[in-house]
Amino acid sequence: MAIFLVPFVIKQLGKVSSVSRIPGKDAEHLECDFAGLIARFDRRAAALRGQANIYLGLIICILAGGAVAFAFAAEISRFDLRAPPSLQEQLDRAEGALESNVAEAQKVNAQIAKATNTTFIDVNSPKMGLRRSQALSPLAAV
Repeated sequence: MAIFLVPFVIKQLGKVSSVSRIPGKDAEHLECDFAGLIARFDRRAAALRGQANIYLGLIICILAGGAVAFAFAAEISRFDLRAPPSLQEQLDRAEGALESNVAEAQKVNAQIAKATNTTFIDVNSPKMGLRRSQALSPLAAV
């Protein structure tokens, strides 16, 4: 890594030394340029450290996942992967579901017929007359 930085540092030092050759500039200006260069390198180093930490975390996660997969390899191999059902099995299952739906619908229709009993009631029968008068007597008092 340091080998790749050497040409860059030499290039940056060349810029600083060319700036310091300007007439009227003294050694303090040169030190100020070096401070800016050092600050820039520090910012880049911090960014690279952040990227390195991200990659390190990623590598650790991948290794941990591999270790978990290795630990549970025996369990993974025991999983039963059944073949998909054949068309005949699917048809039998669908017909069974249809028959159960038809039977359920018949039960519901029977309950509806029982709840909505339309048996004829003769209101003119002597038994009904007594009940009718009892039902109307509170209304007559009003």
